[in-house]
Amino acid sequence: MACAQKRAKFGLERDGLIAIEKGRRDRGSKTLRLTEAGAARFRAAAKEWAQAQKQFEVAFGAERTVDLRALLHAVAATDLGINALSADE
Repeated sequence: MACAQKRAKFGLERDGLIAIEKGRRDRGSKTLRLTEAGAARFRAAAKEWAQAQKQFEVAFGAERTVDLRALLHAVAATDLGINALSADE
C-alpha cells in the first residue's frame, strides 16, 4: 500500500470516521468499517455534493452538463492502453 493511502487510512481512523479491524481471510488482512460518525459525515457531504452539482448545472446549462457527463463517462470507460500503477508505486 502506498504511503499516502496508509496516512489517509490512519487519519480517518484517528478522526473516528472508520474502524480498522482484523480481516477474516488471514492474519494480514484488514477490514475497514465506516463508523456512525463516518456515516454522518458522508451523509452531510452527499447533501453538499448534490447542491454543488445543481449549482454547476444552473451555471453551465442542463444540456451541456448532460453532454459533459456523458463525455466524462466515455473517457473513464476507454482503455487507453496504459497499465495501472501498482499500489506500491
